[in-house]
Amino acid sequence: MKIAYISDVIYPWSKGGVERRVWEIARRLADRHEVHWFGMKWWDGEDRICCDGVVLHGVCRPVSLYVGGKRSAKQALYFTLMLFVPLLRERFDIIDCQEFPFFPCFVAKLHSIVRGSRLIVTWHEVWRDYWYEYLGPRGLFGVIVESVTMRLPEEIVTLSDRMRKELLAGGLERKNIAVIPNGVDVEGIIGISAGNNRYDVVYVGRLVEHKNLGDLLRALAYASARREIRCCIIGDGPEREPLMKLANELSLNCVDFLGFLDSHEEVVSYLKSAKVFVLPSRREGFCIALLESNASGIPCIVAKHTRNYATDLILEGVNGFVTSAAPEAMGERILAILGNEELMLRLRQTCINYARQFDWNAIALAIEQEYECMWSGAHGCLERSITALEGILA
Repeated sequence: MKIAYISDVIYPWSKGGVERRVWEIARRLADRHEVHWFGMKWWDGEDRICCDGVVLHGVCRPVSLYVGGKRSAKQALYFTLMLFVPLLRERFDIIDCQEFPFFPCFVAKLHSIVRGSRLIVTWHEVWRDYWYEYLGPRGLFGVIVESVTMRLPEEIVTLSDRMRKELLAGGLERKNIAVIPNGVDVEGIIGISAGNNRYDVVYVGRLVEHKNLGDLLRALAYASARREIRCCIIGDGPEREPLMKLANELSLNCVDFLGFLDSHEEVVSYLKSAKVFVLPSRREGFCIALLESNASGIPCIVAKHTRNYATDLILEGVNGFVTSAAPEAMGERILAILGNEELMLRLRQTCINYARQFDWNAIALAIEQEYECMWSGAHGCLERSITALEGILA
């Protein structure tokens, strides 16, 4: 098969969950299929390069993803317009378009009509009424575009059963919606050594508003009144300077802002040097860093918010804990874990065992089966996908 992925951000130049999923799946499928990825050109040199068997197409120069801490509509429109010609000039059997920021899905739909490709949209988050919280009255536009985008593909692949139910509740009862989660390379992570620096708490992710890192800092300030706590924050984004200022105001001298790290191995070494991963996000699709923390033997504390789908990954007391979003509650949970050596020792092994369910090779195989089923025009794709998922999570 000839497969195309569409996502404006490309790994490893950008290291969020969406681009990481595409990369891990694409490079595995490239052993058996011709795989392309269309995004912004984050690299120097030719517009079209090959990386680990995947053909990367830089359709336009990279521009800032965020304006005022929110995703830029102008950036999304610019990328969509520049995608039009490079995508339409080639034929593909399968196009897998990442749902956000929506507009590229319409170009992918046109390709499916004109060129006869089969279109899948991978859905990472369901927003609906959250658009009003995000944009105010202008959120109506987001609600409409999201609803229309849901109806473009022949099939949607989403990351959890809760997302699938929310999509079905939005009027997609007749749409095939397969659940295939993100994954983790457990054996690769086990082979990486811990870093020399030692931390109690670690966070990995973008420094943007909805990640809610201010509450993590307040939780650390609360817990630090009872014991010394060292924390490292890995990642960058528009909230970095305000967060550093807040840490200073809270007299948190033991928080290191490390920015984006050069390699995935370095990120894992910092995970392994810590004792607990904290995810305070108000909104999260599927947190790969959570699984990587578990694969490192590190339990996770996840804040309870309606749109934090990462809470679905937590088996209470097995690979972590879901806690109230209040900084005091988060701080108490941090203290409870750090103060119990027996608990940390038990969680280390149960976390690793839990992460093994989400092997990237099995997930890539499930996706490949879904593509082949659609490409052949066979019936029962959804049932086959659910069977594949059960194999992953068995």
